[in-house]
Amino acid sequence: MMLAEGDQWDPRSWVWIGVGDIGPLFEEFRSGVVNARLPPADYPWAHEIQIQDSEGNILRFDSEPMKGAP
Repeated sequence: MMLAEGDQWDPRSWVWIGVGDIGPLFEEFRSGVVNARLPPADYPWAHEIQIQDSEGNILRFDSEPMKGAP
């Protein structure tokens, strides 16, 4: 877990949480009342989703990068 305040080029607080697979987590978030800031995306460092809470803080959930994705 990583906590950051005023980092990541943004003045809000950020929380990073590593998980095994973000796919089921994203489906669970979509079925509820959650603001998905960024849908699942693949980066060289991780497969990631970003959720924004009611106060504007960012929750980043990452799993291993998907194989074969750009």
